[in-house]
Amino acid sequence: MSRISPNLTEPFQFSSHTSPASSSKAAKAGDVPVLRVQRVQGEGKAAQAAVITVGGDGVHLIDAATQTPLQSFTLGPSFAPSHPATSVVSADGVRRTYAPVAGAKADKQRVLLWAEADGSGVGGQADKSEVELPQALHSLHSLSSHLFVAHPSSALSLASAADLGIASTLEPAASGAVTLAVSVRGGVNEVIQVLRVGEEVRIRVVVLDGEELRVRGEAVVPDTPPEIQSVSISTSHTHIHLLSTTASVHSYTLVTAASTPFITALPALPLRDLSPLSLLPASPSSHILIAGLSPKHEGELVLTLWDATFSSLLSEHTFPLPSSTPIPTLALAPFSDTQAFLALSAVPSGNTKTRSVVLAIPYTCPSTSSLLSSLGRSASTSKWVAPSVAAPAVAAPAALEEKLAQLSNRVVSSLANGNVTQARKWFDDWVQEETKRLREASERERQRYKEAAYQPTEEVVDSDGEPTPAQPPKGDLPPPQGLPVKPDLPTALVGPIVQAIFSAALTLPADPASTAEPTCDQKRYAAEIIGYLIERCAVTDGMAARWGGILRALRACGDWRNVDLAVRHVADLTEDSLIDCLATVLRAHPVATAADAMGVDAAPAAKTASVPSFPEFLHAVTGYNASAASLRRALHARFTDVDEVLRIMDVLDGWLVSWEDRGWTGNVKARRRAKSKAVIVNEASGDLSAPPLDDTARLLQTLLDTFFPALLHHPPAHATLERIATNLARHLQVHAEWAGLRAPLEVYTRGVKERGATAHPDEPKRSKRVERREANNLNVGVYGIESFALE
Repeated sequence: MSRISPNLTEPFQFSSHTSPASSSKAAKAGDVPVLRVQRVQGEGKAAQAAVITVGGDGVHLIDAATQTPLQSFTLGPSFAPSHPATSVVSADGVRRTYAPVAGAKADKQRVLLWAEADGSGVGGQADKSEVELPQALHSLHSLSSHLFVAHPSSALSLASAADLGIASTLEPAASGAVTLAVSVRGGVNEVIQVLRVGEEVRIRVVVLDGEELRVRGEAVVPDTPPEIQSVSISTSHTHIHLLSTTASVHSYTLVTAASTPFITALPALPLRDLSPLSLLPASPSSHILIAGLSPKHEGELVLTLWDATFSSLLSEHTFPLPSSTPIPTLALAPFSDTQAFLALSAVPSGNTKTRSVVLAIPYTCPSTSSLLSSLGRSASTSKWVAPSVAAPAVAAPAALEEKLAQLSNRVVSSLANGNVTQARKWFDDWVQEETKRLREASERERQRYKEAAYQPTEEVVDSDGEPTPAQPPKGDLPPPQGLPVKPDLPTALVGPIVQAIFSAALTLPADPASTAEPTCDQKRYAAEIIGYLIERCAVTDGMAARWGGILRALRACGDWRNVDLAVRHVADLTEDSLIDCLATVLRAHPVATAADAMGVDAAPAAKTASVPSFPEFLHAVTGYNASAASLRRALHARFTDVDEVLRIMDVLDGWLVSWEDRGWTGNVKARRRAKSKAVIVNEASGDLSAPPLDDTARLLQTLLDTFFPALLHHPPAHATLERIATNLARHLQVHAEWAGLRAPLEVYTRGVKERGATAHPDEPKRSKRVERREANNLNVGVYGIESFALE
């Protein structure tokens, strides 16, 4: 399946409407929308229409595919809508249109209702009535077979679709709470309500339980802007977007499955040169569609498609405004996965009539956020984003916060003076202090979640009239995820410390062209500090470029423990340095025995006691994500003795045999242990556990691609090649025997895949990534050898 590219295409005019003179109630209201668009709610073809509310005119229903008017309810210049009209097609085919209108009573809500027996008809007979809700209205939604009513006070109600009779009401979330936005997800009967409670912005998750509304959980939205212009919620209820009055977009990921919603803030997106603005979620993921006017280009409308996860602009389109629309207000409205509506309207002034326009915006957008779509977008993004976000710079040590800058200066100064003990003390004290602070903060956050979720239930009276005491809810609270408990290690702090460590301990050869190893003063070497930084994945290979890379610098210091850690935790090692270390370890243990094949090396000599065993280090190298092409070049340059290559192949073959003994898959615990980056030793036999099967096979494939001609001309290698071929033949035979089970289990397998795709729509497919990586690495093609003969 091809990947969908994000793209905005040319908008087109969907409909136009004329607003009356300013003497009408609609114009005098000031804050009443002149023009708003919504999609007709329901199922089937009858729901593929838009309902357009025009102040001072009426309500119009238009088919979205053909732009054919389906129904018009003309109400005249006195029509003053307080909220956009809502049209719902019920399961029995009846189309009901609700138009809330401004009334004299602030605590009541007048609603005009039209019912049409044939919801798919064009201009059919409609029965008009007028009802009054007991509370003010925020919005109307279709939920299951009911009409869902949201109130500004954060109260929620279920009403009859026929006459808006209130069936049940959920009390407000808190005193003084104000509803900012409401989203209904009909398939799971879930409602997301965004509220303003004092200075806080909260999320309330409500579900329909039979005929009642029940609160599943509440949570506070972190890092919200002080002034909010609009709130948007994705259709999947996984993302929330707040648009501030200062043209800054604040996005959040939302998980609602647990009893307490979990919210994570994404990087803020401060926009520039766009005003006014309107925002709309463009996909179930973090994509958003933003429409605005650019002061630099008068008379032009700018449409932009963004990925809020990576703060990147994916597509933009500039569109000239209709000449009859003076400085309009903007309102985006969702319609489908490939189309949105934009209402352009202006409040009439004087005795002139103003023409308002609805534009249809076709677009394509992937259903999930992808880094691949955001690559190479920095230039176009910087045009609309404030420089601080568009081009983030790595902070220099002086720009760090005061405590980090002080730590960096103290550690670097102590290392430069050769006082390793003092440098280690400064560093350890800071790590302990930061760890304690983060753990306390994490515990406070967990306690806050616990208090929020474990509110006692209200006291109730049973059937005998006896009060039942309040009880806390049963069950364990899932702990919040993603809370940091280890100190943050920015590059601006780690880089100078790593360079200071090696500058103090290593002395480079006097001749810059010399290939000799640097000499090390062990008394001035801070092995504990560099080991901690490597294990935290804070070190890069370039930090030790002066000494030939991190592996060469550590090897010069004789620090093989940290060499092994670097292979497992430094992501940008070069293949040359990796294979150079592998060759050094191999030659440090020259005695090759049959035990090598099962992961046991001969006892090392005294002078090589600090060097790890060859199978142990090969275990780390096997799991490193290296480029196959670069790995072949490095192997060919470092290994000229075929016997050394055979030693590597014997160990890999031993690991393949161990996988065969486990049925090529092993149990679940064995697979998890093999996937971990730690070296695991069987205490009974002392054998290394085999690395993952795909990593082992990939390195063996690379060795064969590099040395196969040399192995064919080396008689001692024939036995190893035949043994590998025999093991693989047995593996293929087992798979051939299992192939007979495929047909009877095919239906079950398809069902599992479909359920997995529904439950985890954003989960990436590893097989596709592996195929692309192998293609980019220019792998040698698949080949096989049945027999060979040497003269």
